[in-house]
Amino acid sequence: MNKYIELAKKLKALADQGIEGEKENAIDKLDRLMKTHGITLEQIEGEKMSHECIEHKANNKYLAYQCVFKVLGTNVSIWGHRYKRTAFFVECTKAEYIEIITNLEHYWELYQKESKLFFKAFILRNKIHGELNVVSGDSITAEEYEDHMRVMKMQESIKEERPQKRIDQ
Repeated sequence: MNKYIELAKKLKALADQGIEGEKENAIDKLDRLMKTHGITLEQIEGEKMSHECIEHKANNKYLAYQCVFKVLGTNVSIWGHRYKRTAFFVECTKAEYIEIITNLEHYWELYQKESKLFFKAFILRNKIHGELNVVSGDSITAEEYEDHMRVMKMQESIKEERPQKRIDQ
């Protein structure tokens, strides 16, 4: 299939730049080749690059950048939006844009869930909670139990610090 696409690219260039009969002949051959092998114009020209606007929440700007870098690599230009602080532009294809947005939504949701678990672990580690309600293992789901176990393990790695009373001398 690649050899037909390469041939189609050459015919397309000739059809675009050729003169008179050469141009018409290239257009006819290109048309037949595309129909015979099911080649689309997108396959010949490649996907078009455009400036896409990436909107994000104020507190997940860096996560949005990382999602762009994951899809496009780190050698990419990012332009700020003139009127919105919570948006920026990148040059990419539509498919890359969709992948960036999908990743951003997925990782933001995951980040929020993990942040809640970290906060619970932080509260437990520093003993800044009130009376704890102990729930029996029968009344929680497997996912809740797994999250509880992760919080218990997570709190072990968090630094514990107590506030000290200040004495004025």
